[in-house]
Amino acid sequence: MLLRTSGALSDTFWVDEAESAINGLTILEHGVPTGEYLGIPIYENTLTEPWDENPEYEFRDSSYSAKRGVAVYHGWLPLYAIAASQALFGLSPDRVGAEPVLQPQHGMDSVAWRTFAPRFPALVFSALTCLILFRLMQQVAGGAAGLAALTWFGLSGKTVWFGTQSRYYPMTLLMVTVVAWTFHRTVKRGDWASFAILGTAEGLLFHTHQLSALVFACAALFGLPHLMKHPFWLWKCLLAASIAGGLTIPWALWTGFFDTASTVPKVFHLFSDAYDWVAYGFARPKSLLLIAVVLGISVAVKWFPERVPKPWREAFSGRLHYYIFLILWMGLIYAAFHLLVPAASYFVDRLTLMLLMPFIMLLGLLIGDVARLMAPKRQSLLAIGLSGVCILALHRPALFYGFGLNVEKLPLAHLHTFLENGEFGANTRFYATPSNQLIYSYYFGMPIQSTVPVRKSFFDDHPGEVIIIHNRSYPTHFNPGIIWSRAQENGKTLTPEEIQGVQNMLWSQLIVEYDRKRMLPLPDPLPTLNAFEDSLLDEARDYAQYWGQVALKMDRQNPIFFGVDVSDLDELWTVFFLRFAGYEARIGSHLNYFDRIQDAEVTLLPEASIVTYRSPARN
Repeated sequence: MLLRTSGALSDTFWVDEAESAINGLTILEHGVPTGEYLGIPIYENTLTEPWDENPEYEFRDSSYSAKRGVAVYHGWLPLYAIAASQALFGLSPDRVGAEPVLQPQHGMDSVAWRTFAPRFPALVFSALTCLILFRLMQQVAGGAAGLAALTWFGLSGKTVWFGTQSRYYPMTLLMVTVVAWTFHRTVKRGDWASFAILGTAEGLLFHTHQLSALVFACAALFGLPHLMKHPFWLWKCLLAASIAGGLTIPWALWTGFFDTASTVPKVFHLFSDAYDWVAYGFARPKSLLLIAVVLGISVAVKWFPERVPKPWREAFSGRLHYYIFLILWMGLIYAAFHLLVPAASYFVDRLTLMLLMPFIMLLGLLIGDVARLMAPKRQSLLAIGLSGVCILALHRPALFYGFGLNVEKLPLAHLHTFLENGEFGANTRFYATPSNQLIYSYYFGMPIQSTVPVRKSFFDDHPGEVIIIHNRSYPTHFNPGIIWSRAQENGKTLTPEEIQGVQNMLWSQLIVEYDRKRMLPLPDPLPTLNAFEDSLLDEARDYAQYWGQVALKMDRQNPIFFGVDVSDLDELWTVFFLRFAGYEARIGSHLNYFDRIQDAEVTLLPEASIVTYRSPARN
């Protein structure tokens, strides 16, 4: 929990966390998570639905239902938990009144508080997951298995990262564990209360992570022969199903969930060959081999027991159905994710999130059985040690980052200063490249919109000023270690502040070169390098190009970019939002705000990797 608390206090939100935090504020404002905040629509998804009747926005966001204007893309329970925490910490929704909001409503001194408040539920959910996971594994296979699973969950870098997020991630891990525990209880006890609790847990899982609930309901059919041993089993199953259905189907009908879910393009439509279906698994050969070994042992113990050494046969045979269930569960997760997940949601971390708890349970079972065989009297210590070795072999341990944010050095601070010091007209509109507008709207309390869904005609014709905040993925800031080494070679010793100054000047120069090729307006005056900075320019350019190509290659592995013909890292992520909206006609010189910014005042914020364009009002 110290590791998770450290992570929760180590950095500001990324875009998805900011979206969830804004959803929480809309709950405090309206009682439900709505698709509008600060008087403007919330955009965070790939655009697929035209909005013909809207003069400003060409598309609406499919994360919010057209029927009710409420969130349907993510479960509501985590959002309500975030909202409750925000209220507990004294945060309230920002509002737009008669006077336009032209400057940040919150200072940088509020950033740490506004960051920790929505993340606090993640820490609570993580603590509960620790307790329930240990208890479940202890009931299934003894204390050694519980400690093995708990060690992995507690110390693995991936589980710690999931457990710090202002997202649905930590509650998904909790509810998946809860559903597994209630299912085990139901199979063992078979009483009416257990079935009722299982149905309730499944309904709550749906409102946390919809696909996980669907997959577990299918996996639970594996336990049907065990459930049928209990009296009145059919009526009890109907009770569980009725409770789960009652908690989900009315909500789905009221919100328009079914209509929205059916219109989002699925990822498998973008696959080019069979390898795309198995790429995730083959990218993790160690984990795949471990699962294959467990499956092989299980098959051998079940159908070829005479070929398995007696100690191993005795150790595995009592829990064979648990091993088979967990592997089946993971197989269903893998298949469902590739068949049902929208293209915009195909990120490997999201598949990892779904696979994580059954994988940890499988490891706990395996390590517990191995430890019991190898050292019966020291099995708990051995289980902890083996689990730690598995973390090193299969992933990485979590790191401790300390407590607190160095707010003054945050990139956010430089944009805050720019907006705070600007004198903007009453009809000024603020935009940011997607989805950074979510971060700025949340921390600053300003209505800052995404550039992507806005009509080009609106940008061209808007009479007031237009401010575009363009976050740059390229070029990469030059390595400070190389700057220090080159300075030493020239007999100079630079302070950290001087090194950052050199980084900023090189970044600014590369931005000018890059934007000149793209026919974008340039700052006036242009940055001027001194002799030492100029001597590093070629090396900085090569460094930026190399790492830009590395990032481009990695990002292109996402199926949503299959077949996309762009060679620019910034444009690639613009295409993410326009993949199904004719992106070819909406990038480069066809960018919706390209013409509007040609007469703009350009400001470089190199510390924040941001270029701002301030287009004057049009009379």
